[in-house]
Amino acid sequence: MRLRPFLPQRILARRARRVLSLQRKSSDMPTLFSRIVSGELPSYKIAEDDRFFAFLDISPLRPGHTL
Repeated sequence: MRLRPFLPQRILARRARRVLSLQRKSSDMPTLFSRIVSGELPSYKIAEDDRFFAFLDISPLRPGHTL
């Protein structure tokens, strides 16, 4: 007796194709953080150098919560 997989292979393959297409679409869009760094979105900058950009969280868990 052969056990059948929980989901048929064609459904798994369809889901995998959908995930890959969503990843391709999302990589075309700028992220929230890249928009903050580029200045498209406002932020309260704490520190910046050639590798780091620190800014206050818009919804802090504690006062001074920095990203």
